[in-house]
Amino acid sequence: MTSQSMTSSDHTLYDIPVPNDTKIQTEINGTKTVENSVRKKSIPERIPAFGIICALIGVSLFSVASLIVKLLGELHAIEILIIRCAIQFIPYFAITIYKRHSLFGQPGHRLSLGLRCISGTTSLVTLYIAYRMMPLSDATTIYMASPVFTTIFAYLLLKERVTLIQAITGIVNIVGVVIIAKPEFLFGADDNKDDDVKYDKRVIGIILSIVSAISTAYSFINLRKLRTTPVPVVIMWYSLTVVIAGCAILPVLDRWRMPTGSRAWLLLLAIGAAGIGNQLFQTLAFRYESPGPVSVTRSFQIVLAFVWEVSIFHNTVEWTSITGALLITGCVLCTALLKWYNENPEKF
Repeated sequence: MTSQSMTSSDHTLYDIPVPNDTKIQTEINGTKTVENSVRKKSIPERIPAFGIICALIGVSLFSVASLIVKLLGELHAIEILIIRCAIQFIPYFAITIYKRHSLFGQPGHRLSLGLRCISGTTSLVTLYIAYRMMPLSDATTIYMASPVFTTIFAYLLLKERVTLIQAITGIVNIVGVVIIAKPEFLFGADDNKDDDVKYDKRVIGIILSIVSAISTAYSFINLRKLRTTPVPVVIMWYSLTVVIAGCAILPVLDRWRMPTGSRAWLLLLAIGAAGIGNQLFQTLAFRYESPGPVSVTRSFQIVLAFVWEVSIFHNTVEWTSITGALLITGCVLCTALLKWYNENPEKF
């Protein structure tokens, strides 16, 4: 090839302006190549903060499911949970079969998969029962203290270092839980008789909310070990475990009651759809955004719980609940922002 032809080729490649969405054919050393001048962007690339938006939708759907548990007072909380997870199981089982994923997960990760199913089941069962024993906002706020226990488990099981900020936020989180719980030896007897009658098992609800936070934290630790396991497989087994455990527990605590009326069935279908959507959008959030900023959005769940408490149930929110919620929300945000900074300082 002569120097003149080489110059012509360079001119063809670099100097001619290229219209959008066209293809250029160039000949180099007798070989034709085809290049796309402009690649069409996918939907996640076109929408700013797509991962954060998905996280917010997922958190909102989880909060809606929590609200439905309170609205369906005629059914036991575990029965609602069984129906929700049975509906949730169907699409993820179908996806697992369609994608030809291994039904039992990857070898070497099956113990972690089993522990995630057990801890996740414990978390949802205790949380759903707690919703019936105390205000929705208080149960949700205590449940959101799970990052404290995640830090503890990460230190004990994964040998991760605990920073000074993590230690401080952990202590403040515990203070927030105590303020919400209002133990009598610190706050004296509660003079609000109406709340005493309505939530006569509040102490049990507080304990169950703390158990839910602890089991959620342990579930997150096991999810870290399942990063290479397909998400539909994890959700499929998780949903099935909840159904089996719920069917074993419900006859002991109560009896199965057939839902009556279109309202009950519509709410049950809605909670099933919310469960499916929550898992889907949370998965998309972690796929298109780092865990740090996604974790920040979890605090929005506390805000929604207070909104439902005031607007739907017309309950008066006490100053102790607001103070405790602010402390715990602040700690969740602080922990998530610190994690975000450590993951990607430039983006932060």
